[in-house]
Amino acid sequence: MPLALQCPRCHGSVSVADDAAGKRVTCPHCEKPFLAPGLAASENDDDDWLKLDDDPVAAKPVTAKPVAAKPVATKPAAASSETANSNTPGMSAKPASKSNNGGSLPFDDVDFDAVDLGDLKLPEQFNASAKPAVSNSKFSPDDEALLAEFTSELDDFTAEVESIPKPIVATSTKAAGAAGGKPAELAAPTHQNEYRVHCNICSSVTHAKASQAGKTIKCPDCHSAIVVPPPPKIQKKVEINMDEAASFQFEESQIADRRPDPYTKSATALLDEAAREETVSGPHKYEDQPDLVQWLKDVFGVFTDSGVVMHWIVLSVLASVPAFFILSTDISILRLALIVGGFIMGGMVVGCGFAIMQSVANQEDHVSEWPTFDPFGWLGTLFVAFAAAGVAFIPVWMACSFVFGQNLISVAITMFSVYTLFPFVLLSMLDMGSPLVPFSAEVARSVTKCQESWGGFYFSSGLLFVCLFLLLAALSTMSPPVGAVIAIVAVIGIAFTYFAMIGRLAYSIGQAVNDPPMKNDIDRSRKTDAI
Repeated sequence: MPLALQCPRCHGSVSVADDAAGKRVTCPHCEKPFLAPGLAASENDDDDWLKLDDDPVAAKPVTAKPVAAKPVATKPAAASSETANSNTPGMSAKPASKSNNGGSLPFDDVDFDAVDLGDLKLPEQFNASAKPAVSNSKFSPDDEALLAEFTSELDDFTAEVESIPKPIVATSTKAAGAAGGKPAELAAPTHQNEYRVHCNICSSVTHAKASQAGKTIKCPDCHSAIVVPPPPKIQKKVEINMDEAASFQFEESQIADRRPDPYTKSATALLDEAAREETVSGPHKYEDQPDLVQWLKDVFGVFTDSGVVMHWIVLSVLASVPAFFILSTDISILRLALIVGGFIMGGMVVGCGFAIMQSVANQEDHVSEWPTFDPFGWLGTLFVAFAAAGVAFIPVWMACSFVFGQNLISVAITMFSVYTLFPFVLLSMLDMGSPLVPFSAEVARSVTKCQESWGGFYFSSGLLFVCLFLLLAALSTMSPPVGAVIAIVAVIGIAFTYFAMIGRLAYSIGQAVNDPPMKNDIDRSRKTDAI
């Protein structure tokens, strides 16, 4: 199957046969030869290691028969010369013919007369005597005599051979050392020894040495010929002599009346400032440190108004006296009347608390709109307050009464529900303007935007509810008439405080409680802005 290749020079498509793999082919487009990839087929059958049945037969070793040694009359000098000539390149020697005598020496058929002793140069190690030691020898006396005669002639031959001279550099260095002088310093190279060469065909980078300059090498990628350019020169590093370099010094300004730089200080001013004694300042006051006096003023500041104190006292007397008298007697009909009177008194307390909430939310100095002088005017606000309390109180109280019964646990859970839900539901109804909508998106958004305001409100109201619950728990152990009187006074005071806290919360989150709607003056504002 033919192979489809691409010419590395003209990038043309070339189709070659399978047997051309690993050989040079000619591109039909640019007529340039290139090497086809692949491995050429092996021409020697011995390379095929799978043919195990054609292994050659191993040759049997030839054992020579021992023969008595006879003295051989040879020319020692000629024999030595022929031996040296056989090892010297460029010298021709007659091939030694095989001797039928197994005990004859290999130098019998060599012509030692044609060897020129002047052309031989042997290393120094051949100048040493080559006399073998004859002690502890296993040869016969005749063999030892023959070897001694041969080695003596070899010593005479090596003595006449000229020794190879030593390298010139080593001799000159040794001579310089013997003379006591310093070795000559090598000159610094001016050209690079190894540099990069770019291929003109594929732009591949190849590293070449300075000894290859002017020669042709092959690109390792496209296998095209690259002529190695001469090595580039080594760029000299610029060395600056600091002793001879020009120096610049700052001089004082010639302008005498120049103004001092406001952003710089002299060393004298810095030293004077460091030597000056540090003034002892008072304790650092953190901005987020709570102020207990301010907190008490914000929570109970509503009682600084004389009108609030008078309403607290009057309502407490009107509610506690009948309760003390009815609880002191055992008349059941009066206790039913006490329940009805409790609802009426609760409405009055809530109405007064609602008036306090409006005054605090509107940042008034004192409460001006008390509901006592206009009982029918505050029925709407009273209905909103009772609706919010009903949403937070009635479902939870009914569920707790069904599960736990009427005990302190039910009271605690109901108070917690009023504590968490009542302010949110009340502000939502006021924001939506309807007691039937207990949820407002603006109030819900203020929970995340005004976290500090909501957190402070729940903290303060939580303390009030905990104190009220502990007070009611303690009054449950006392006699009913006395406990009822103390509970009525405490509940009315805490109710006024709670409504004042709701008004402060409404002001902080930007709620306009009972604020009249803004006038629509957008058209007039646009005209003013245009002018």
